[in-house]
Amino acid sequence: MFGRLKWARWIERKLRTKPTLQTPLPASSDVDSPDADIVTRRLHSDGVCEGFSLSAATFEEIRTFANENCCSSRDADGMSFLPQDVAGANHERSNDILAGYYFSAVERSDAVNRLLVDPRLLAVARNYLGQHAKNIRVRLWWSFPARRFDDGDLRRAAQDRFHFDLNDWRTLKFFFYLTDVDEFSGPHLYIRGSHRHRGLRHQYTLFHGQERGDLESYYGLDMFTSITGPAGSGFSEDPFVFHTGTVARSSPRLILELEFGPYDPSPSYRYGVLG
Repeated sequence: MFGRLKWARWIERKLRTKPTLQTPLPASSDVDSPDADIVTRRLHSDGVCEGFSLSAATFEEIRTFANENCCSSRDADGMSFLPQDVAGANHERSNDILAGYYFSAVERSDAVNRLLVDPRLLAVARNYLGQHAKNIRVRLWWSFPARRFDDGDLRRAAQDRFHFDLNDWRTLKFFFYLTDVDEFSGPHLYIRGSHRHRGLRHQYTLFHGQERGDLESYYGLDMFTSITGPAGSGFSEDPFVFHTGTVARSSPRLILELEFGPYDPSPSYRYGVLG
């Protein structure tokens, strides 16, 4: 609860971290990124740094894993299906499937497991968080084009619903697109600087989701930023920034999320309702 408040987050960082120089980012055979000072500066100012990319071999390995394994819907049906069979799965339902998740099955991917201990990603997280970091969460999922869905489906899939994540006091996420993503295939959308500049009503609230109109009035439309890019491209994000996935309109999107933090995984992200 206190992690929602700017003053509490400032106190926690002051008590648990020490000022350190930026560590140069080591080479990695799996991932590339901008230099250390660029990444940290953009994360502090905007909350997001683009310019990350997977090696061709790593990208192909994860993409093959996703195509050959079943994903599952998150609703009451919880049905499993191969991603290329989503149309057939939708025939058995009243609402279309917006997202298909691999849940713990993603841990069977050797390429994903290499990224969880990748020295470059760990160094980026350490530089930004001010402490040694470790992986605390990993997710791989599809966003599918859909026509039959309701507000409850959007909330479960966290699509077109701006929110922040609060899995601990300080964490850093890395996202990698594993399909080409344009404006019509579910790009990630975030509000630049919203992890630092926060209105009181966006702090003293039980909800981690906020209405877009309210956010537009506070931050201004020019701060809303959409991230598109080719398969294999990625970005790092402070999850306290307001962000959302968007509904895929023309083609499905496959995305990998890796979250790093200084502490053991916390169940705190379960608290609150996406409003």
